[in-house]
Amino acid sequence: MLNTINHCPYSTVVLVSHCCTRTHFTKSQLEFTVMQYLYSSKMNLNLNPTQMTFDYCNVVLYGTSTAVTRRLQVGLNAAARMVVGIGKYEHITPVLRDTLHWLPVTAKIQFKIAALTFDCVRGTGPVYLKQVICPVSDLARQSLRSAGRGDLFVSRANTSIGHRSFSIAAPVVWNALPLDLCSSHISHRQFRSKLKT
Repeated sequence: MLNTINHCPYSTVVLVSHCCTRTHFTKSQLEFTVMQYLYSSKMNLNLNPTQMTFDYCNVVLYGTSTAVTRRLQVGLNAAARMVVGIGKYEHITPVLRDTLHWLPVTAKIQFKIAALTFDCVRGTGPVYLKQVICPVSDLARQSLRSAGRGDLFVSRANTSIGHRSFSIAAPVVWNALPLDLCSSHISHRQFRSKLKT
């Protein structure tokens, strides 16, 4: 599926359309059940089907246009409104952040790339992803500040699709993180919790 996405310019639009359609179907299926749970116990609500639909393969949307990610954000906002039970014109950002602890779509994409990169840097990630990233310290013949910070080498790409590949997206996202998140002393759980806030 990833090869198809990289070679077809319309595939990101198709992926987003599928996700929004599936979310609407999931929303209409779950609406009655969710509303019963909302009135009985707000905190014990399990939202996995909605979140899984939006999390599916969204890393491939890194670097796409804002129109594509905006469409997913509208679907996520609608699902959050349905889950919490607020009106269409009420402000949704505080609900996403404070009540549901959901990240916006663009932040979720960067979160997943950063988490995968963290695993690769620590040596616990998939082998095929570990092979495409390289620390600056391995390439530098002289001492560089970026090597001391633990930055990753950002290779060049000639196309816009190339800029969206993991070998370029991972170092760009990783190098933009604060120094305390790139520390070798931080655990996986601490990394994810600090990255989400």
